[in-house]
Amino acid sequence: MADILAIAGAAAGAAELHRSRDPFFIADAEGVRVCFYDLGSLNGMYTVIGGVSFIAISSVIGESEARLVCAHELGHHFLHKSLAESTALADSALFSGGGRLEYEANAFAAELLVADDALCDAVKMCPDIASAAAELDVHPEILAVKGEILRSKGLNFNPLEIKVDFLRKQLQKGN
Repeated sequence: MADILAIAGAAAGAAELHRSRDPFFIADAEGVRVCFYDLGSLNGMYTVIGGVSFIAISSVIGESEARLVCAHELGHHFLHKSLAESTALADSALFSGGGRLEYEANAFAAELLVADDALCDAVKMCPDIASAAAELDVHPEILAVKGEILRSKGLNFNPLEIKVDFLRKQLQKGN
């Protein structure tokens, strides 16, 4: 498994390079085409076709969820592009057991979407993790992954259970 600090560094580097934590902006700046489709049971997927990178996002999920899926799929772009040149990375296959690629994409998304200082500030002013997640407009599980990153950086952050299949559970259509 790739080092969590290396993954966080890739996400932080992308945010710094593009001066944004907006995954849609970064995708555009990187030349990744983002499209919305009815993907059935899929929340999103990443692939490379003819040298062109694509992120497909379900058209039936909400704006906040689409932002999370885009950040996750960008993780695949930055971390797993060579693999995606030979196979599409789709959430139905990868979120099922929380494999290495999914964990890495989730860690990338957590680092991209939540700045260290923003999380520390939210935790100080919110009574619990659910409230901090709402304040930051992310799912609580993203904060669990971000907490693991902070602990790897040597910061004190209470351990949280990390559910690596949170995108599958949280983004069920109609919820």
